Amino acid sequence: MIRVNHLPVLCCLLFLYQSTAAANSTGHRPPPPAPPMGFTWHLLENMSDEFDGTTLDTAKWFDHVPTWRGRPPAEFLPKNVGVSNGNLEIKTSTHPAPNGPYTTAGAAVAGKHQQVYGYFVARLKASRTKMSTTFWLHSDTPEGQQKGCAGSHSIELDILETIGGWPHPSWSNVMRSNTHYKPYESIDGRCRQGTTISKGNKHDAGVPLADGFHTFAAWWVSPFKFHFYFDGKHVGTVDVERQRDAQPFNGPMSLRMVAETYDWQPKFIPAGHAPYPTEQELDNPDINTAYYDYVRSYALRAADGNLIKSPGFESSKASHDWQLNEQAMLSATSYTEAIGLSLTPKGKTRQKVAVKQNTTYRLALYGKNTASAPGARVSITTLSGTVLAGERIASTEFAPLVTTFNSKENSSLYLTVENPSPAISFVDNISLMAR
Repeated sequence: MIRVNHLPVLCCLLFLYQSTAAANSTGHRPPPPAPPMGFTWHLLENMSDEFDGTTLDTAKWFDHVPTWRGRPPAEFLPKNVGVSNGNLEIKTSTHPAPNGPYTTAGAAVAGKHQQVYGYFVARLKASRTKMSTTFWLHSDTPEGQQKGCAGSHSIELDILETIGGWPHPSWSNVMRSNTHYKPYESIDGRCRQGTTISKGNKHDAGVPLADGFHTFAAWWVSPFKFHFYFDGKHVGTVDVERQRDAQPFNGPMSLRMVAETYDWQPKFIPAGHAPYPTEQELDNPDINTAYYDYVRSYALRAADGNLIKSPGFESSKASHDWQLNEQAMLSATSYTEAIGLSLTPKGKTRQKVAVKQNTTYRLALYGKNTASAPGARVSITTLSGTVLAGERIASTEFAPLVTTFNSKENSSLYLTVENPSPAISFVDNISLMAR
């Protein structure tokens, strides 16, 4: 009998299995972008779902949009929403009971919980019909209603809009992202939505988005800045216009995933093609379903071990945690989220921090000045005033400032930020952590 050594073959097969498993677990599930130093991403369970069950989690999701039936000719029908084989399925179909302008059936899932700022990502495969596959956020109620009609607005963040079955790669291959600020105005004596202010980003994936799963994500950084990501890679940044509102995107939004039709489709459909799906296409299970593997939402939090109180200045206790003189104040100029610290000339703030003796620490923050000359001085001192570390903010754009020091025999220290320059300095996202 000839003995065959199967060990090399088994090793190769094991290697291939492990490589494939690693690709499925990491290559298709990229982590969130690096947060500011001293901060971490916290998973928001009520806005995240792995879709591992057999029914939609009604504690997290509606199987429709409570305030919107859909854009004609497609109406959102709950029957076209399902969960199966580890995916949320959003389908199209022929309409079982056409009514008025609604002659086609789409589907929608809307979140029951809201968030202001954060990182939002979905891994999905687009359908291959001429109806959209989307992933986005929208305010549930208008913001600023207490200011009257002229101060009210709604906001929308489109992370992904694509049409997998569009007969041109400008839609079938492209991750289209957008921001919409929707102000209200008094028109003919009634409060109505005025002209939407939009600014977006496009990324050509180079492949049809209906051919396989990809991740689509956005980091809602601040009231006016958004970063967009495709398969974990940064593909664009949008700085929102601020002429009408200094903090345009500063209210809560909830998630939405829908299959819809657009009213522009008949105008822009390439010659020789119907603008909307045929009945056969609508009911074809091989092409009429968008599959969502997961949706994950994250919020920035101070990292465990960050010794600074109110490190991002967002807390209602920030004014208590920081000793501010008259020239130092909380400000709408921030690196992340809505609030930072501004120091006009002679501005000063400090915080007393408990530390371990003879321990090396890293101090990190993000700062900028209104002038190119050195601005605010950041220092670590003993309670008697001996300087252990010090740096000056020297950038006109937010940039990290990092220094390390040893606490020596001290169990408490002062972190002080003071501005001896004639310019204004801004500071945000401060951390002090043991190395």
